[in-house]
Amino acid sequence: MLGERLSNLVSFKAAKLAAGAVLTAPALPLLFMGEEHADPNPFLYFTSHGDPALGEAVTKGRREEFAGFAWDHTAPDPQDPATFERSKLDWGCRSEDEHRYMLGFYRRLIHLRRSESALAIPDKKALRPWRSPAGKVLVIERNQNEETVVVVLNFDNGDTTVMCPLFQRNAERLIDSGERLWGGSGNTMPEYLPEDSPVRIPPLCFAIYRPEKCE
Repeated sequence: MLGERLSNLVSFKAAKLAAGAVLTAPALPLLFMGEEHADPNPFLYFTSHGDPALGEAVTKGRREEFAGFAWDHTAPDPQDPATFERSKLDWGCRSEDEHRYMLGFYRRLIHLRRSESALAIPDKKALRPWRSPAGKVLVIERNQNEETVVVVLNFDNGDTTVMCPLFQRNAERLIDSGERLWGGSGNTMPEYLPEDSPVRIPPLCFAIYRPEKCE
């Protein structure tokens, strides 16, 4: 699990899996500030209206809005300077292990998104999806300019073994969220994908493969 400073909501594995899903989707990725290093501070809605009546109306409206969510806490007051202060990035955390690993993971994903043609062009028509019978594993083949990548996402909390028609012979692993390089345990998918053979996928795993070109 993530350290106390990183998150009380999701595990480190799940956070990397979500990052992989966002940055390999055929759409423009939108990241909140600090998301790339899993900043522990929230990004709250804050305002600084000089009109007292307007400020009071914003505060009241925010509380009424959150009341509809059956939330156990009072909504942060947008007009309270403390709300703004809580939303500042904690730049110092980037040197801590989990945050440092996450930043490196995002950098690698962004590099692959730019360098691999199949990921760089957000063409929803140039992909083939496959879902496991249990629905927990998603495999996406993306194609562009005669280049192909295969994205593997396991949303299951346990190991899953699948036989996927999109797995291609000798596809080389480009990134795996379980690698120690990204703070993982080393429990990864194979370096090269076998063809027509079952593949074990670790829990909450994300990986990208590049199939070899056919001459």
